[in-house]
Amino acid sequence: MPARAYPARALGWMGSAELPSWLARAFGIAAVVVLVALGAHVKLFLPGNPVPLTLQTFFVLLAGAMLGPRDGMIAALCYVCVGIAGGPVFALGQGGLTYLAGPTGGYLVGFVAAAGVVGLAARTNSHGDNPAPWRLAAGLLAGGALILLLGAAHLALVMGFGWRHAVDFGVRPFIPGDLLKVAAAWTTVMAERRRSAELAAGLARRSRGGRDASGA
Repeated sequence: MPARAYPARALGWMGSAELPSWLARAFGIAAVVVLVALGAHVKLFLPGNPVPLTLQTFFVLLAGAMLGPRDGMIAALCYVCVGIAGGPVFALGQGGLTYLAGPTGGYLVGFVAAAGVVGLAARTNSHGDNPAPWRLAAGLLAGGALILLLGAAHLALVMGFGWRHAVDFGVRPFIPGDLLKVAAAWTTVMAERRRSAELAAGLARRSRGGRDASGA
């Protein structure tokens, strides 16, 4: 049985090109791995804080919303595995299994979980309809909060910060930036949905016009 073809929506880059489903999925997953890795190197260290501000959260949230819960989690997990294997893709410029025991280990686990949560909130229903914008926003907020929660839990329980210091170092400084990332991800997804709807409407009009011309 041939692979099903569908409009590739991997991060909205491929327009209405028809691709086999496995190829579109592979492209989307690979794109997320690259983008999260690049986002890790756009970083800002706050004074006295071992956890840097990065763009990773934006791309992780976008992955869940655009690829869905399964492929979003796979993409985030692939990113983590590349780093564990030694690739210099993590925020502190290091790799290896021992990195997970460092100050950012909990956030990496949170990436995988957040992509799944956002994907569940953003996926279409059985009729193919997109969820309401407020549901997408709620899912993005929940995903961002989950990353911070797991990051703080790691700082408190593994790094020995204690919960108060874990929240002071691992949550509060990142709330304003994460709210901006959530807003940016929501805007990006909504723009892609509008673009996809316009493309679908245009294809439908051309298809109807072709049928009318052939029947004339």
